[in-house]
Amino acid sequence: MKSIGLKKFFLYITGFFCGMSVMAIELGASRLMAPYFSSSQVVYTIIIGTVMIAMAIGNILGGKMADKYKNPD
Repeated sequence: MKSIGLKKFFLYITGFFCGMSVMAIELGASRLMAPYFSSSQVVYTIIIGTVMIAMAIGNILGGKMADKYKNPD
């Protein structure tokens, strides 16, 4: 029973750090693009939209892989 709780905890921690990493990448991208395109609302919208589309594609592909390979071992 402890094993299931530990796996859930590991998944939550992994999700937390992945989200934190994505936010850091978004912030870094905005800082890198600021000298060339300024730091306007349009730039932030494009960055956030691009990241959200990439995450959606990754979720779709990951879901298809999870359905295809049902055994986690």
